[in-house]
Amino acid sequence: MLSIAAALWLAASPAPLASPDADFVIFFPRPDRASGLVAFFEAAGRYSVLLQPDSWSPELFPPFQLDLANPGSFSALGLDPSAPLTVNVVGGWRLSCAQVRDPKLWEGKAKARLDVLGDPWKGAPRGVRAAAILRTPVAGYARRGNEVCSTQNPDDAQRLLASAARTLASRAPLPSEILGSPAAAYVWRPGWFALALQGDSRHLEVSGLTLRPSDPSLLPAGPSPYGAMRHSGLFFGRARMAKSSLPELALRLESSLAAACPRCDRRRAIELWSAIYGSLSGDFAYRTDRVEVGESLRTPAARFFAPKEAMVGKAVDPAATRRLLDGLHSWPNARATDRGYALAMDGGEVEVGVSGTHFFLGNDAAAITALLAELPKQGAPLAHGAEFWLDPKLAHRALAQVSLLDLLGSRELAPLVAAGTELGVLLGHSAELSGWMDSAPSGRHRVFFTWALDGGGAQDGRP
Repeated sequence: MLSIAAALWLAASPAPLASPDADFVIFFPRPDRASGLVAFFEAAGRYSVLLQPDSWSPELFPPFQLDLANPGSFSALGLDPSAPLTVNVVGGWRLSCAQVRDPKLWEGKAKARLDVLGDPWKGAPRGVRAAAILRTPVAGYARRGNEVCSTQNPDDAQRLLASAARTLASRAPLPSEILGSPAAAYVWRPGWFALALQGDSRHLEVSGLTLRPSDPSLLPAGPSPYGAMRHSGLFFGRARMAKSSLPELALRLESSLAAACPRCDRRRAIELWSAIYGSLSGDFAYRTDRVEVGESLRTPAARFFAPKEAMVGKAVDPAATRRLLDGLHSWPNARATDRGYALAMDGGEVEVGVSGTHFFLGNDAAAITALLAELPKQGAPLAHGAEFWLDPKLAHRALAQVSLLDLLGSRELAPLVAAGTELGVLLGHSAELSGWMDSAPSGRHRVFFTWALDGGGAQDGRP
């Protein structure tokens, strides 16, 4: 039934006017039905200027003004709010396409706007109208029948207008797998991912598909020794990974540890972690207990030890995994503990061991203890290949520890500083972020996550 419903939705949905030149495409199938999604961004925008509709709505259809929350703003321009709106991002500029409902009204409004911006572009090709300054087009549109694509570039709009004409002649198809999911909006990066967005005043739901092969490969829904674990801490995740992905995971672990131990013997480490991961079933659970930033995050070791985290993996033969770990006895930076070995590194210790049938590893003793205490006595099925939860309030506190001085000392921290500045307060007013991931054909992945704001910001009566 779901496949039939998706097929009917896809057949009924008009195709987006996606430019073959686009770096990103944002597609609203029915702008007049996007009020729920706009309501979420209005609620979230109280804590994040970047998400406020007033910040991005004016850029939906340059050089004209549209308000996604007000279908009347479409009608006032002669456009159809019940027909698709496609926003193509081409080289950082917007090339937006819509349907004309009232051609006479559109032509009059468009001419009035372009007359303000410059003189008529005398070199405009057929079907293109543009304003020019010193004979260089700065804004305009291309029209074919009732479809119109508009753009503005103060430096030179000619290239974008040519792209607009190509788009009207031969639009690029969005992936049918994601268009088959009914949504208020779709976001597509060609060759990378496609997302479908739904929302209301308290919730944002995002489902997506990666468009290129990537690791890890996840097993489908099924039994897991960690399926009954409750999620806690700053971040919690669990997964059923294919055995074929474990060698790559071992290499990633070694690379991460090498950042905190530049003097460690990498060849020897790769051999050990590859052997240990080869002894595991592919069932994992991971938990970040908290974040503690010291004086600085500018060194790789400091960034490695700031999040206090631990993971467990099911051992196929726990005794065999223990024997592999005993190879650490001869490592110069290793010491035996009452539950395994501790590896001394720049800025702290990494502890590894086997508890019952579970291999464990972590960079903080308390984080390891907390994770091991959550191990269930019996397994339970996972509904997806991987599942995850984030406590947004703890994430807010963690981001608040990243300072501007850290940014000045390391470009790698720029995304964290930006996230803390723009989203930190919003996270502090959020209830939960959670989601899942499943492997899809051709090495791709299906993903889903939901962002729930605190109930105090509700306006729609939902509990």
